[in-house]
Amino acid sequence: MFSKEEIDQKLKETNNELDRLANAPKPLTKEDQSWQGKLRFRKAILDAIKQSKERGNKGQEVYHTTLWEMLIDWGERRPLLLFFVSNILKARLGMGGFRT
Repeated sequence: MFSKEEIDQKLKETNNELDRLANAPKPLTKEDQSWQGKLRFRKAILDAIKQSKERGNKGQEVYHTTLWEMLIDWGERRPLLLFFVSNILKARLGMGGFRT
């Protein structure tokens, strides 16, 4: 689990890198476009962690923190595997869309 300061710091770093890529003087290469997509995914997960922490929803916070750890370790190299594992986690943690 992350503290609020850690989340804010990582969000700031991600936003700075996204701004740098958005304001690049020349068109982005394929590698830069790929990196930009990875940064957007990181930002989305960090935002989800921050929102679940603010709402006090521990289940969602654990789920998104686990996704973050998997993303940093191997998810960026194997996005399809990350997709399948995240769906398994949703089912195991009881966060499916059909459950109330």
